[in-house]
Amino acid sequence: MKLVFFLSIPLLAQTVHGPAIGYVVDAGAQLLPILGVPAAAHLGAPQPGAVKSADGDLILTASGQARRGATAFDGQWESLENRVFLNSDRTRALTGAGWEIRSALPIRKAAGSASRLVAILADESLVAWAADGRQEYRLAASIWWSIAVSAKGDVYAFDPAARALLRIDAHGVSSALSELDANVSALGIAGDLIVLADFDGHRLFQYSFADASLRSFDAPAEANTLRMLAGDKGLLLSSDPAKPLWLFDPSLADPLVVVPAASQGGDR
Repeated sequence: MKLVFFLSIPLLAQTVHGPAIGYVVDAGAQLLPILGVPAAAHLGAPQPGAVKSADGDLILTASGQARRGATAFDGQWESLENRVFLNSDRTRALTGAGWEIRSALPIRKAAGSASRLVAILADESLVAWAADGRQEYRLAASIWWSIAVSAKGDVYAFDPAARALLRIDAHGVSSALSELDANVSALGIAGDLIVLADFDGHRLFQYSFADASLRSFDAPAEANTLRMLAGDKGLLLSSDPAKPLWLFDPSLADPLVVVPAASQGGDR
């Protein structure tokens, strides 16, 4: 994958506050950086240029260009999902590390990290690829699964039929948590914790693989997503900058952190 480096890009310039830990897109398709650390974050000023979506430090422009920081990747891309760029027919996928894979079947869902990309294909198989483009494994799955990949490349899924949290690797699927009474529709990974979101029931669950403990929280009304922040520093829980933004900070005993809405604060 050829990388094109831009030495001066207003869209992502962060000369005063340092690099953004994430971005949100406002109603006018403008990009707003989330600056600082999750426990004390604030919104920066809107950046020039129209943007379609953002996920952590990854950005998809309105023209279909994929970017990470000041780096632009080759190709034309249609969507950005779980840190993976997808083309229009969903047969090509690009990670934020700049490597891509091609699939003979359309990709229904995808998630990725620097070292691994996982996708559920149209035939409801789950396939994992390594950074060298090599297919690591393929197994039966379901289009209804939610999937996530940690910064270290660990793969997890939630099976709503079994209400189970699954850990997946080349040896197969193992159940880490079963019979969770929730309508989980999204997974997010922050450090050594996995967050499961039941947006309909306004609940969040935090599961620790270290001690198999489970905590639950009331989800903020604005919560509608689970997006990994840059540097594995936490998760973005909501995406509308006109409303208070919510972050999940795994380093805090009370991990839910609110960032003032754009109209209430930020470097405007």
